[in-house]
Amino acid sequence: MADNLSALDASFLAAERPEVPLHIGGVARFEGGPLLDDDGRLRLDDIRAVVEAHLAAIPRFRQRLRPAAGGLGLPRWCDDDGFDITEHVRTRRVPAPGLEDDLHRLAMALQAQPLPRDRPLWELTFVDGLADGSVALVDKAHHALVDGVSGSESFITMLDRDPAAPPAVPAPWAPSPAPATAHRLLDELRRAARLPVDAARGTVDLVRDPAALAALLGTAAETLRTRRPAPRCSLNAAVGARRDHRVVRWSLADAKHIAHATGTTVNDVALTAVTGGLRALLAGRGELAGLDHLTALVPVSTRGADEMLGLGNRVSGVLATLPLTHVDPLECLRQVRADMDAHKEGHEVELFAALLGTADWLPLPLVTVLSELTVNRQPVVNLVVTNVRGSPTPLYLRGARMLEFQPYVPLGANTTVGVAILSYDGQLDVGVTVDPDACPDAAVLVDGIEAAFAALLDSTG
Repeated sequence: MADNLSALDASFLAAERPEVPLHIGGVARFEGGPLLDDDGRLRLDDIRAVVEAHLAAIPRFRQRLRPAAGGLGLPRWCDDDGFDITEHVRTRRVPAPGLEDDLHRLAMALQAQPLPRDRPLWELTFVDGLADGSVALVDKAHHALVDGVSGSESFITMLDRDPAAPPAVPAPWAPSPAPATAHRLLDELRRAARLPVDAARGTVDLVRDPAALAALLGTAAETLRTRRPAPRCSLNAAVGARRDHRVVRWSLADAKHIAHATGTTVNDVALTAVTGGLRALLAGRGELAGLDHLTALVPVSTRGADEMLGLGNRVSGVLATLPLTHVDPLECLRQVRADMDAHKEGHEVELFAALLGTADWLPLPLVTVLSELTVNRQPVVNLVVTNVRGSPTPLYLRGARMLEFQPYVPLGANTTVGVAILSYDGQLDVGVTVDPDACPDAAVLVDGIEAAFAALLDSTG
């Protein structure tokens, strides 16, 4: 199994810098008992065996990237003939006394480190020594390898849904040999020669469907007419190397109650609560005057039901308007809902998907330049807010129940705040990632998100 990255996947590699790692993941907590020995130490060999046994279902997790021959094209996934599970499933002991703050500091230090490029682009670090006897897990997977949906599905695949499931046993695995350099070079020359042909074919396919073409052109025209650069504020600034991560936890039943009572969606409710937090943050900084909205990139999965575990990125997005002028949470929710409906009716998801698809027709040097400009210097959005559906039922590792999963979203080089929302086992965890040097007042944002959600719940009985 060997194939090239898409241009979108490659863009996350091209835009990454040492101080701006572009992996996604999170911090999970498990019951400690089944994962610890009598001395309170992690049963690391047993855990590695379980994880490795599940890799047969996600073969790309045993592949590494090899650069295109002659630098002519996109990097290629090839089986890693030196794959070693010990490089990907590791352990750290949290410093004494093993409290929440001690785990937090360790997790943030791990999340701030880029993944090595010379091996498969994922890493699980199990953390023992916690005062409450639980075991934590710091999960990392590069955005070139997974998007939010496939990252969640891959993580779920490594675990069990049955606490009594017998321990998985790794099956023998032999890597396929990487293509010879001459073969890879010939492939890249063929791809380069196909680029104008593929572009022409894609254009012809659009012309063959006049209704789809008209819809996309109409959406493009409306977007150009109405969209302005994101409002300038302190959310957009140069990002340093440090990271902080805060979490807000809600009951999924409460979020569904609000959505049902107001004729909205759980995603609308989450966006409204995040808007309330951002309003509080900017008010505390004295920036609210003159700001009537913020612009958030809200990723939208384009995966079919039969490719949920397909790796790489299958994603589009919308540029959501988060209204800052409405103190009344229900009015803010109505505005958020109306905006999201307009995006859906206006074919914006299809437009962005089509634009991202055209990147595959471009030569690698141009993809690299565009990636760096888009991620690190973009003027279009103030932040990213992503919502991913996790497992609705409990997950287990060697019989140990996963108690929570706090999602982590990377920061682009000029967005100092990012938000990831993930549902798991009846809970919604809202993970807020910040650069603490640019956002030392993250507590104001988190308290504002909690207050906005509570206000929505109170308003809907």
